[in-house]
Amino acid sequence: MRRGLAVLLGLLGLLTTHASQGATPPAPFQQRYGDWTVACDNVLACSAQGYRVLAPDEDEGQSDSQVQAGLWLSRDAGPQGAVHLQLHLGSRDGQDAPEGSRVDVRIGGRDFRQLPLDADLPPAIAQVLVRAMVEAPRMRLSGRDSEATVSLQGLKAALLKMDDTQGRAGTVTAWVAKGQATAARVPLAPPLPVLVPATIPTRLPADADAVLTRQLVHHPAVIQDCYLLQEAPREADRLPETAIHQIRRKEYLVLMECARAAYQTSYRLWRVKQGAKALDVAPEVLPDLQEPALDLMNAEFNAGKLSTWHKGRGLGDCGGNREWVWTASGFALRLANEAPDCNGIYGGGPGLTLWQAEVQPVPKPAIRP
Repeated sequence: MRRGLAVLLGLLGLLTTHASQGATPPAPFQQRYGDWTVACDNVLACSAQGYRVLAPDEDEGQSDSQVQAGLWLSRDAGPQGAVHLQLHLGSRDGQDAPEGSRVDVRIGGRDFRQLPLDADLPPAIAQVLVRAMVEAPRMRLSGRDSEATVSLQGLKAALLKMDDTQGRAGTVTAWVAKGQATAARVPLAPPLPVLVPATIPTRLPADADAVLTRQLVHHPAVIQDCYLLQEAPREADRLPETAIHQIRRKEYLVLMECARAAYQTSYRLWRVKQGAKALDVAPEVLPDLQEPALDLMNAEFNAGKLSTWHKGRGLGDCGGNREWVWTASGFALRLANEAPDCNGIYGGGPGLTLWQAEVQPVPKPAIRP
């Protein structure tokens, strides 16, 4: 057994050495292990979450399967990567616990008293909790008026994936693949991409907006992409919700409502140029993690930032969001988050970050005396 572990740590150590020599970091990913989901972003910051509450017949105690509970943890890349851990326990009536609430935690026979809910734990306590959870099958949370047992099945594999991705395997900083190498062997975090915003496109006044919208709702390319117009393309008195921003003379960004669901709305975005005889209309292709983004759920374009969010179901306890910044070369992705587990918590909890970038401040014009 020891020999096998030594071989595994040796192989993982080779991966760590390869990463420290400037190899291209892996692409952002999200992966499921048992009852846990782990994600690492473009700067190797990794996060994981587990919200599966065990039913009474799966639990050693009297778990209340109707109570929402779980935990979220993250770790920044680099030798001194900060650790964040938050616990969640709802009340029996389905509401979140009041701000400032505390909880008792039991993991594998060890008790941790009066830990804060829905807030970062002190780093030293977070580290101790993680070490206790790695080898335990479950964790029990007990609050003032509710309690629940959360599955830890899959957490160890998720943390091993974190160790591997961040180049910690074989070092003293690893959570699972721990070795004797010092923290200096852990690669530095890749730098954040820096986005340089361009001049913010100007929103057209209402009268000019309406004139151009009436032309667009009859344009074949717009009708082809817009489901609402396919239903009633000539209902001029019922124009879809539209926002038009001018990029430069006779060139615009058009954001139009194009589909409605029970709990969210889909928009499409086009770049439109006014030619001498006709409008030139083309979809504005937005960069995303895998495929370009075209259908934009609950979209809004304001102050040079295009934001979207989507629900995985009507309750709003899972889904994701994106944000793009307008630059000289078009839109650039600034943020991508996912909350993949439909866990009963509105918004899905802290969620998992898959992409982040820094936005360079727009310089203020000099004030002349």
